[in-house]
Amino acid sequence: MKNYLDKFNLGTWNVRSLYMAGALTVVVEANLERYGIAIAAIQKVRWTGEGNLKLKKHTIFYSGGQDMSEELCYIQVECKHMNLILINGYAPTEDKQQDEKEAFYEDLNTIFESTAKSQPKIILGDFNAKIGKEDMYRPTIRKESLHTHSNENGNRLINFAISKELRISSTAIEERDKARSLMLTNPNTENNNNFAQKLRETKRIRIKKRLWEKERIKQIEDNRTNPRLFFKQTKELKTGYNPRTEIMKEENGELVTGEKIAKQFGKMFEELLNPQTHQDHTQIKYYTEEPEDVELTDDEVRTTINTLKNNKSPGEDDLAAELLKYSGEELISKVGKLIIDV
Repeated sequence: MKNYLDKFNLGTWNVRSLYMAGALTVVVEANLERYGIAIAAIQKVRWTGEGNLKLKKHTIFYSGGQDMSEELCYIQVECKHMNLILINGYAPTEDKQQDEKEAFYEDLNTIFESTAKSQPKIILGDFNAKIGKEDMYRPTIRKESLHTHSNENGNRLINFAISKELRISSTAIEERDKARSLMLTNPNTENNNNFAQKLRETKRIRIKKRLWEKERIKQIEDNRTNPRLFFKQTKELKTGYNPRTEIMKEENGELVTGEKIAKQFGKMFEELLNPQTHQDHTQIKYYTEEPEDVELTDDEVRTTINTLKNNKSPGEDDLAAELLKYSGEELISKVGKLIIDV
């Protein structure tokens, strides 16, 4: 019988080096046990080759980047219902060359795409990025970040997450988790009481959420005779609310949102419609041919009407597709005559 992890904590840590005497046991294993970390992604180990090393309570898997990159590796964890892909990376710092940064994210994309799409993936590591609180990046990031604005590395990481439909969870640390971390690092009466209060608040929120979900499920069950509405509400409950993210890149590469996007479009159309070119006043003569008179049959009108899709909003004439489809042969004949007259 296999041992599967049910619920576990993930962590990431840039240790800078494990060549120091006692670093593996004292620094790594002791801290993982202290914070209750079951699986940790560790960077800058500085070990060559690849393999695994069994400790007292943990096993460390290491790779010197022989297959892809010295800054990237991944491991597949066998869980109860499916396998979990954990990708560990160390991104170039802010002051590195653009080519080096682009090469890192190209390698990261290669690893991400090379694994099965059906398997969930979690990317951990030290990406040397500052993630801000920009509204245009919601819901990929949350508002709990320590920084106000994202730096260049932060923008790269956010753009990668958006392209892969990922969430950056390091900017979504709830107040409860912050209180727990504070209690573990500095245990005293104030921090203990603060953590207990956050637990009670979390419990109340969880109860309200369960009541809402129960009521929502009842509404969905009541609509089971209406397949269209049933599946729509089921999808909303499953995926939740995802606000639309509208982002546009300026000529200098900076990402903009909101009113700045409208200004960019205005500038683009102004340049497109008012080109700075020398006007040529040479007259050009165009010769056209009168269209051939072709009689329109009722069968052609009927076939065209039947191709219209149902459940679509009508146009300016306020005529729905269903009205045209089920109005009978007399309407088809009159529509054909109207088209010929026009």
